[in-house]
Amino acid sequence: MLNSEFWNKVERYNSKLIPFCIAILLVIIILEVFVHPEDEQIKLMLKFADIIVISIFIIDLLFLYKRAHEQGHDNKFFIKKYWLDILAVLPFGLMVQGIGRTAIAVTAAEQVTLGQGVVHESIELGKAASKTEKLAKIAREVKVGVRVTRVISKSINLRRFKRNIAKYF
Repeated sequence: MLNSEFWNKVERYNSKLIPFCIAILLVIIILEVFVHPEDEQIKLMLKFADIIVISIFIIDLLFLYKRAHEQGHDNKFFIKKYWLDILAVLPFGLMVQGIGRTAIAVTAAEQVTLGQGVVHESIELGKAASKTEKLAKIAREVKVGVRVTRVISKSINLRRFKRNIAKYF
């Protein structure tokens, strides 16, 4: 069984990574808003970096949860105090993309089952492609919004953490 000293070290190292994660998120936001990378390798690297950042933020949220319960607070208090952090780690971009893909698949399946002509099918698929582009744009905007939320929430918590840590040194 791992001791609490180990978890204290994990928490300290994780909290030291948060400023770097904020910087990485800012770079990702700038690239997605202003550059719109089209290269698949760059997109994959950005997605990987985003996953790493979210993982670090989730670990931080778990430690915040643990600390709140150690101080005798309930879940309601935790949600009220850290609602922005909770929102920041939810994968809204993936949810929007999933909903969009499901809607397009349902639309295409409906068109096929109705047995309409080939010409009509191609027109409908063109409309579905247009919907896909719109949903991709919405998903990108939602992802940027969520990343901005992460930056804001972790910046606030970083200041709180520094004040709390200063008490011990």
